[in-house]
Amino acid sequence: EPTSAGAEAAPSGPVAGAFKFNLPGLSPAEAEAAPGPFKFNLPGPAAPAPALATATATANGTETGDENTPMPVEETGEPIVGDPKYAPVETATGEEDEEALCEPIKAKLHRYDKEKGAWSGQGAVGGVKFLKHKASGKVRLVMRTDTGKLLANHGVQGTLLEVSSSSFRWTAVGDVAEKGAAQDVQMMIKFGKTNLDGAKAFKTHFEASKQD
Repeated sequence: EPTSAGAEAAPSGPVAGAFKFNLPGLSPAEAEAAPGPFKFNLPGPAAPAPALATATATANGTETGDENTPMPVEETGEPIVGDPKYAPVETATGEEDEEALCEPIKAKLHRYDKEKGAWSGQGAVGGVKFLKHKASGKVRLVMRTDTGKLLANHGVQGTLLEVSSSSFRWTAVGDVAEKGAAQDVQMMIKFGKTNLDGAKAFKTHFEASKQD
């Protein structure tokens, strides 16, 4: 059996494909001609690992490092100046030809349900205002919730009945806030005891704007 004492010193530098053991009692020539069990082929040097592509992380993905590959544009959320695609969109409100006579006054509106013969539930909270048409001079009453839902939309006319110092009742003629068709509806508006100034302002604008 081969022993470490009989092994030739391993050559320095790269391995040349096989190394051999000298057997006791054999000349170098006989050892060279020895059969296969006394020769061990070692695998050749490992092939170099392929170079890894340099990658640079970006906000929108990965850039390969190829100078011919365009870098993705980082989205900043800021509009691009001069690009019509990012121009602000103006939404029509239907009030462009009218002048607001007051800021919206917070209140609660009740509508009388003819079918049920009662006032509608707890009412809807919103802001009521008066709009005067710039050409005709006619004034309409408009009331919307904070989310934009239309609660009342009709011309100001008829008699305003004072239920209390903070609530009023009237008949809205041709109101188009519900069902998409003009209808006459009894309405009652409540401002609450903590908003008496709002109640007074509402009464003043209603009386000054109504058209018989």
